[in-house]
This record gives sequence, C-alpha cells and structure tokens, in this order.
Amino acid sequence: KSWGAIQATGAARETTTIDSGTASLKLPDAGEQFLMRVPVTAVATTFTVKCYREADYTGTNPTLIVRQAGQADQTYTDIGAAAAWNTLSITCTPAADPEWVDLFVVSYNTAVAGNYDTFFDTVSVS
Repeated sequence: KSWGAIQATGAARETTTIDSGTASLKLPDAGEQFLMRVPVTAVATTFTVKCYREADYTGTNPTLIVRQAGQADQTYTDIGAAAAWNTLSITCTPAADPEWVDLFVVSYNTAVAGNYDTFFDTVSVS
C-alpha cells in the first residue's frame, strides 16, 4: 500500500487461514512486519512462529527474524512445503543489554498473479 512517499506492507488480521487460534497475521505481498517485543535475559531462548505460504508464492521463502540492538540478526527461513503450516524456530542467547528482542516476520514474495499470501500464527517463547 502506498500513500505518496509512504509505503506499508498491508498486513491484515485473517480469520479463515489459521493454525490453532482464531486469527492469523496475513501479509498479502512482500514486506517485513514487526510482530512483537519480548523481554529477555541472557539465557538460551527459543522463539517460534507458524508460517503458511500459499501455493503460488514465488521468491525466497518467508523468514522469522530476532533482532536485538547491537547484535547480529538471528534468522530462520521456512524450509517446509507450500500450502502447509510450517514451524519457524530460532534458539539463541540474547545479550544482557538491552533486556528485550524484537520479532519480525518477512514475506519475500515476487509473484504477480495467483494466490501468494503469507500467514503467521501461533507465536511462542520458551
């Protein structure tokens, strides 16, 4: 979506294509979406999200990113089949400072026609 020089991913709440809850986050085209900020300590932590990309999705598969200021991004790219719920999971030990990480999800879709939405659902931190 565009409004002059400002562009947005057009993320939307989706209630039809879901994993286990009542709604998922839908990215209808390529884009990066902030998912949530998570308070952390400097211990091994696992961040997990379920991802579903439609059959006509083209390009690099969707990715989960864990970002912490001053640290290298931790990434996991979907390696599962299209048109199925796949688990994206990252286990890392965050730095002690700052005491949070940010989770992002990314769709790299390059398809111009067909069904190519990407959905994210069932986020967990352990």
